[in-house]
Amino acid sequence: MAEKKEDKRIRYTKIFLKESLINLLKVKPINKITIKEICDGADVNRATFYAYYNDPQGLLEEIELEVRDNINNHLNSFNYESEDSELKDMMKKILEYVNQNAELCMILIGQNGETSFVKKLTSFIQERYIRLYQLHKSVEQVTAEYIYTFVASGCVGIIQKWMVEGRKISTDEMAELLVDLAINGINNIKM
Repeated sequence: MAEKKEDKRIRYTKIFLKESLINLLKVKPINKITIKEICDGADVNRATFYAYYNDPQGLLEEIELEVRDNINNHLNSFNYESEDSELKDMMKKILEYVNQNAELCMILIGQNGETSFVKKLTSFIQERYIRLYQLHKSVEQVTAEYIYTFVASGCVGIIQKWMVEGRKISTDEMAELLVDLAINGINNIKM
């Protein structure tokens, strides 16, 4: 019984530490955040912090991993054998996650976030997208990787703009725009 209580306390402590770091990332980059600031915000001592993390970067990496795992859970429910409609549904699910977790996502991909997070996330999605693209377009692996890099960079930029501007376009409309751009290019977009 005591073990379950300890597990619950540990989970809550980690939640408070994560919330403290997220609040600090709203105003400054990770390399300017001290362990003391994180501990003060979480109302824990340094020894407690060091029981779970070596440094603020380790805490941030755990937060990023949780976001990546949540997005992965959304992506696991899709059939990669079908084409456009599934891709739109997949993009819509990702955008819904981003919309529901807007503050956290904005911090992770915003000016105080780590650029490595975007690289890790796009790399993580790359395998799925390239498999899908090769299946439907019969292109070489290298060509598919270049196409993916181009599409991923554009999608990240558009999603960042969408978030900064307050997500005024619905997730449905944004998913459709992103998929249309990815599949048809800018010449075929309906204005």
